[in-house]
Amino acid sequence: MVKKHILTVTLASLLVMSAHAQEQTENRRWTLQSSLTTGAEERVSCMLVFPTEEGKPQLRISMANQRDPARMTFELRGVGALAEKDQGKVADVALTIGSRTVEEGLEATWRESNEGRISFRTTEPGGALLEPIARSLTMTVKAGETTYEYDLAGSRRAITELRKCLR
Repeated sequence: MVKKHILTVTLASLLVMSAHAQEQTENRRWTLQSSLTTGAEERVSCMLVFPTEEGKPQLRISMANQRDPARMTFELRGVGALAEKDQGKVADVALTIGSRTVEEGLEATWRESNEGRISFRTTEPGGALLEPIARSLTMTVKAGETTYEYDLAGSRRAITELRKCLR
């Protein structure tokens, strides 16, 4: 009887822990921002802001809906001082989605604002990166000697919304 009770309590606690883990993933918030530029070169720009993680720079990815294949822009806010002057260059930036290294040897621009931020653009069209981001569990950005890893769990809906925004 005691063994049955212990087994029941153990199973119940596992179910509670499982529900709690799911809750944490669902409560993570990706924020979508968009802007419209009108005139001769009308375009929509869409930005996906990743959930804030303690101890990591805030990651934002953005694209513009243009006729030419648009490249994706990455911005990390809160990286500290990575260059000697405002708008200085940070060499050897790399992007890995899941286990696939997408870009290496990129150059980022560092700005002093927002506790230090860097931004860089992919060389390949950004649209091709959306599905790998939605399917992968992690994304890693290496800037100089520092590597930042981001959890992509639960990002599929956010990527779908970014695609809708770009149409």
